[in-house]
Amino acid sequence: MDAAASRPRPADSLGAARRLRVVVVLLKLAGGGAERLVLDVLRSLPPSIERVLLLIRREGPYLEEIPADVRVAFVAEPGVRLLPAAPRMMGMLRRLCTWADVVVGGMEEDATYAAFVGGLLSRRPVVGWVHTSLEPYIRLVSPLARHPVRWLYPRLAAVVCPSQGAARALQAVAAVPAHRLHVIPNLVDTARISRMATEAIPAGMTSVFGRPVVVGVGRLYRYKGFDLVLKAHRALRLQGLDHHLLLLGDGPEAPALRALARGLGVEASVFMPGFVPNPYPLVRSARVLALPSRLESFSMVLLEAMTLGVPVVAADCCCGPAELLDGGRYGLLVQEDDATALAGALARVLTDDALARTLAREGQERAAMYAAGRVIPQWERLFTKLAGGGRP
Repeated sequence: MDAAASRPRPADSLGAARRLRVVVVLLKLAGGGAERLVLDVLRSLPPSIERVLLLIRREGPYLEEIPADVRVAFVAEPGVRLLPAAPRMMGMLRRLCTWADVVVGGMEEDATYAAFVGGLLSRRPVVGWVHTSLEPYIRLVSPLARHPVRWLYPRLAAVVCPSQGAARALQAVAAVPAHRLHVIPNLVDTARISRMATEAIPAGMTSVFGRPVVVGVGRLYRYKGFDLVLKAHRALRLQGLDHHLLLLGDGPEAPALRALARGLGVEASVFMPGFVPNPYPLVRSARVLALPSRLESFSMVLLEAMTLGVPVVAADCCCGPAELLDGGRYGLLVQEDDATALAGALARVLTDDALARTLAREGQERAAMYAAGRVIPQWERLFTKLAGGGRP
């Protein structure tokens, strides 16, 4: 909706006369797991909660996936400089947040900073939604971000992390009061994923599955560790284990990863098609999913692969895989930043059919614990307490 359509009705007291109102702020709908999760949560919230998604930029591959019953407002079109758009952004933040009962910063840092400003202008409670492990993320990516995180997050009405490990990582940076810190695990939209997984494999990619496939999915950043899976792939091929490696995603490390594949002499068996809007048919057809990350807070990729019955191998990094896999019960865990250990675990799944079947079955059982019916009530309780003025 445009600025006129986004003009809110005057805020009134909560009660039977109207639904609870939530505004979620995002910079854009980039093609990452966090953005898809935000849409899944918005889609799964009950009709008793009225939802508005405020995008600072009208861009991203997930724009077409915004649920039909979620209203959306945009501040700027793609390519428009944000500084000249600042007055419009402030006006929209003030109007929408005044209309709302609760404001959510849909991702850590910038989106939460914008939501915080909206909360100040409207005097509405603000929730910071953290999708990553902030302490190691800041250390790896942007040490300067430590200062605004340390100052702002303790001042939010509530902060939501997807795992206990992510909550501890946040506390290492910002002293968020314990009563404001909540662990709400990510949910998996089983029906949507299963439906999308039945679509045909994209034309031109069927030949990839002429061999057993190790698949990796995610943005191509260094902390995702895809250089490690390339090295593991080469080691396995040198051992005579014939298979293909499929890396789905795009990002700044793409040129370096392609160069590494050439340098390792495995470019003929490595496939990097970039961002794929629907990766699920490809993931479902793989023998095993590899998550070689140096940093995670939960990993939607693991959860979605487990939902599809695909065995998973993950690095035991900070701070989510071990928690999700219950210490290795529901998938194989290997030492972080260790290509040799990763190769060994992948070899086990590639060569041991019984192990692969066990991991697939138990992974699906584990994924069922993260269904919307288990997770969404936790969001409902938090929103209701904040909207009613109670302490979360």
